[in-house]
This record gives sequence, C-alpha cells and structure tokens, in this order.
Amino acid sequence: MALTAEGIVELFEGNVGARKRLAELLVSEPDIRLAIINAVLRDVATKADVEALGRALREEMRELKADLLAEMDRRSGDIDRRFGLFDKRLEDFDKRLGDFDKRLGDFNKMFEMLDKRLEGFDKRLESFDKRFEMFDKRLGDFDKRFEMFDKRLGDFDKRFEMSDKRLGDFDKRFEIFDKRLGDFDKRFEMFDKRLEDLRKELDVTNERISDLNRIVAASFVGILATLAATIILRFLP
Repeated sequence: MALTAEGIVELFEGNVGARKRLAELLVSEPDIRLAIINAVLRDVATKADVEALGRALREEMRELKADLLAEMDRRSGDIDRRFGLFDKRLEDFDKRLGDFDKRLGDFNKMFEMLDKRLEGFDKRLESFDKRFEMFDKRLGDFDKRFEMFDKRLGDFDKRFEMSDKRLGDFDKRFEIFDKRLGDFDKRFEMFDKRLEDLRKELDVTNERISDLNRIVAASFVGILATLAATIILRFLP
C-alpha cells in the first residue's frame, strides 16, 4: 500500500516519539538548522527597530494625552453645566416629591375608606352568597316541583286523550240518540194525530151519549108519569 503525504502526517501525529526523533534529526543537520535560523531572524525585530517604534509610540501617546486633556476640559465644562441643570431638576423633583407625598397621604386616606367600603362589600357579598345558595336550593325545589308538574301534566294529557276518546264515543252515541229522538218525534206526531182523531171521535160519542141521555130521561119521565097515572087510577074509587 502506497503512503501519501497526509498518511505520513497522520502517522507522526499518532506517534510522539517519532516526532521527537524527526526534530532531533532536523536540528542535527547544519544546512537545515541554518535555514530555520534565517527564517526565524526574518520575523524577529532588531533593537533599532524596537527603539524607533518606542519613540513613535511615545510621541503618539503625548499627542493623544494632549488631545485627551483638551477633550476632558471641554467635557468638564459640559459636565458642570449639566450638573447645574441636574441640581435644578433635583430641586424640582424634591418639590414634586413633596407634592407626591402629600398626594400619597390623600391616597392612603382614600385607600382606608376604600378598605372599609370593601369590607362592607365583602359582607354584602357573603350575604349575597348565602341568599344565592338559598335561591339555588329553591330553584332545585322548583325543578323537582316542575318535574312533578310535568308528570302530572303528562297524566292530564293521557286523561284528556281518554276524555277526548270518550267524548268522541259520546258524540257518536248522541248522534244515535238524536236520530232516535227524531224517530220519536215522528212517532209522537203520529200519536198526536191519532189523539186528535180520538178526541174528535170522543166528541161525536159524547154528543150521541147526550142525545141518548135525553131520550132515556124523556122515556123515564114518560114511564114515571104512566106509572103514577096507573097508581092513581087503581086507588081511586
């Protein structure tokens, strides 16, 4: 199997002893050691470079300090002016805080009154709760009574249905009764007619009886007269 550069690096990473031996071998070779030193010296600053850099830094620091002091003086004036304004605002704030304390006292009094009113309201709420419980109980009683009432209405509905049925039967019976009454009316009309005929016949019969009574009376009178005459004639000398 061929080794690649990446494989060789991975092998050195995994073996600490091999890395040390490689570094010793590289340092022991004069040419390699000289090349490494030259490469390092190119990146290292000389003493003159360091001194020049220090002088430039000190000059920049003096200029920066002067600018900073000037800026601080200017800012100090602004800060003094702002502190004056802040003191004035603090005085105004103290006055407003006093007013606020006074208003807080008024609010405390109002809250005390509100607490008392809330206590009264709590008592009223408790009373309302009790009354509402009683109302719920009464509603429960009403529900039971309405259930009983609904049941009784159901019974009444059944009884009304039976009554309607019976009334229907009565209607039929009354129709039959009306029909029979109509027949009786016809029969009574015929009976009245026959009674009228009988009255007429009785009138005729009464007239004939009256005639017979008159004839009988006349005959009886004649007989009595004849008998009286015969008696008188018998007892006369």
